[in-house]
Order: sequence, then C-alpha cells, then structure tokens
Amino acid sequence: MLPPHTPLALGTAALLGGTGLLAGWPIPRGGSQAIVDFLVRTLESLGGTIECNRRVDPGALPPEILSADLVLWDTDATTAHLAARPDTPAPPRRYGPGAAKADFVTNAPIPWSDPAMRQAGTVHLGGTWSDVSAAERAINSGRPAEHPVVLVSQPSLFDSSRAPAGLHTVWAYAHVPFGSRENPAEIITREIERFAPGFSATVLDVRTTTAEQLSEYNLNYVGGDIATGATRGLQMLTGGSLRKARAGESTGAASLGPAGGPGLDRGLRKSWRSVLSSSTRLRLPVHSLLSWPARFAASPWTLPRPGWYLCSAATPPGPGVHGMAGYIAARLALQTMDQPAPSSLRRAYQAMTPCP
Repeated sequence: MLPPHTPLALGTAALLGGTGLLAGWPIPRGGSQAIVDFLVRTLESLGGTIECNRRVDPGALPPEILSADLVLWDTDATTAHLAARPDTPAPPRRYGPGAAKADFVTNAPIPWSDPAMRQAGTVHLGGTWSDVSAAERAINSGRPAEHPVVLVSQPSLFDSSRAPAGLHTVWAYAHVPFGSRENPAEIITREIERFAPGFSATVLDVRTTTAEQLSEYNLNYVGGDIATGATRGLQMLTGGSLRKARAGESTGAASLGPAGGPGLDRGLRKSWRSVLSSSTRLRLPVHSLLSWPARFAASPWTLPRPGWYLCSAATPPGPGVHGMAGYIAARLALQTMDQPAPSSLRRAYQAMTPCP
C-alpha cells in the first residue's frame, strides 16, 4: 500500500499485472478455504498434525517448540524475533496503512459501466494515476483518502457454490489509515458506485470489518496492515532485521559461524543464491545484498536462533497467495539440514512461474 511512484510499489504492480496477463488471477472453487483444506490434507498425508485454538505466547513457549530441531514461524516478524530472543528487543519494524473489508450479498451482478469489467474476477478501483497516488499518500500520512483504492471481487459470477441461486457475493477492501476504526461500508459502496452506477440498489446485506477489527481477527495484521509490515526499502528485503549482529551470532541461513570477516556472511550469500538457483526465471534485486558487510544480520527468512525461520508475508516477496515466502524458507531449512529440496517442492515452484 505504497504511492505508485515508489520503486517497490512499481515492482509489485508489475509482478501482479504480469501474473494476470500470463495466467490470470484464479478464483478457487469453493472459496479460499479450499486452498487451506488442500494444504491440511497434504500435511496430514505426510504425518503432520495441526492444533487449532492455541495462542503462541513468544514469552512463554511450550516445551515442544523450544526443543524442536526446526521451527518455521508463519507470524509477523516482531513476534518471531521476540520468541527467538525473549531477552532482547525485536528489531524496529514499520507498519503500513490498514485495510478495511466489506462483504456484500447482492441480488444481481455488479453493474459495471465498462462491460469488460464484468468478466474480471478481481477489479482494482482507483481512478487515474494521480488519483491513486493522492489516495496512497493520504493514507500513508494517516489521513483518510477522498477516493481510496478499493479491490473488488465477485466470485459468484464464476463459482456457483459461493451463493444460492439468484444471489451473489461480493467482497471488497479499501486502503485506509493504520488502525482506522471507520466503518468501510459507506466508503466501499460509494467507490464501487462511481464505476458501477446502481450497485447500491442491488445490496441486500453487508458485513464489515474495520482495520482495527482486522488486527483483532488476526494478530499478525497489526493496525489492519495485511502485509504484516510496510513493504518499503530495506525492511522488505531484510525482513526488518537490518541491525548490527552480536558477537557469535549467525547472520545467514546455512552457516552458523561468527559474524565478521570480508564481504557478506556465507550463509546469507548461500541463502540468496539458493533462491536464484531455483529457476533462471526468478529475478530478485540481490546484487546490493551480496556486497553488504557481514556486521549486519540481514537475512529476511532467518531468526537469531539456530533452526528457526520466518516463512510469512513479512519476508520477500511479500504478501499474496503465491506461497513463495514458505517455499524459500523451506529451501533454506533443508539446506541447513544438508537435505536437498524434494521434487514436490521444485514442481510447486515451477507451477507458480509459468513461461510466456
């Protein structure tokens, strides 16, 4: 949620746009829960188990986590770092604007003015470049935008299981200031109405979630920031861990040697190179990373405790239903354990990077 003129925002837009052009933005049949169900079945088929309704307190971790050889944290970076070093403050982390969501039940498809939009699974509403830039600057400054950027999807057009016959489901979220308590129903309805006159007349019911409520629903979404941290600058590339390394602390994923010495720690070099070696199609801005001094602990996926990794949206390439943060963390964990990446992991990556 950055102004579009910033470098990382442009990169994200290019990635999302390119993905849409190459393969489209798929809508899972049965809802996003279908993705979760598939992942659960896969884990259980490998002998894994899932325990729900257990809150992990970084200051009072259960013995089974503390004694585990390998722990992957699918949390915000601050929680993971506090768990890894409870006696040390977590690296400072900046958070971005929040998101506020509305779920609508309608009696008709969205009446978009542009007929082409009626065939889109996902629509980004923002107006002109200047409109989007002004809106993002406002919310990044803590001010509500007059016309916020809104992301809209009407999956029931393409998946009949989403709503009873004759009805439709629409979900949308708006970019809002960090921690906003403003009810988004009116804001989102107004913005959709700008591009689809008559939309409000089709709405039968609406359920809303403010940015503040979003952070209560998921503790990782601090202030409603669904990216679990501002996706800008070095924080995006280092996971917020750019700080001076302590004596004897590892700065890489595969090397547990002391910090110091010429160039970047071999573990961090190996971390990025293992990512790059996955496919020649993967392009990451790593050249500057490979020349950073080893006095910095800068690997975004590693935590200051052997065998602990961060695999959430707080690491590159950031938020999105792409699985790459977990893919990279898994590769680094296997590398540390001197295990090759299984063929299933390689196939998963290849499936997510289609050739034009």
